Amino acid sequence: MRQKNGAVHTPRDLNGKTIAVPSLGDFILGYPHQVLGSRSLSTAYFCNGTFAAQNVAALRNFRRGLDEASAYVNAHPAEMIPLLAKYTNIDVKTVSSMTPNSLGSAADLLDPRLIAFA
Repeated sequence: MRQKNGAVHTPRDLNGKTIAVPSLGDFILGYPHQVLGSRSLSTAYFCNGTFAAQNVAALRNFRRGLDEASAYVNAHPAEMIPLLAKYTNIDVKTVSSMTPNSLGSAADLLDPRLIAFA
């Protein structure tokens, strides 16, 4: 979403611009969940087959740790507000007014055939 009379007409108009900062105020660039749906992948980790074969336990533990962290965050949204405020440099009141996203786990979001070390 953009202003009809704004300076942004195509993605190329954003080249060299910083857009993800609190100083944008009420400017809305878009609504990602309306475009991507309620589930989307925000982070993915990859490695080659040789590394995966040699580090099965480490990769399983890494994924389990990420899944446990996601479960904790989802169960404790109020505890996340001051952390998000500090990390993003957005005031606590503003962060508190935002609709929280729930974090999924690898098993929730990916086709099971793509999860090598479940």
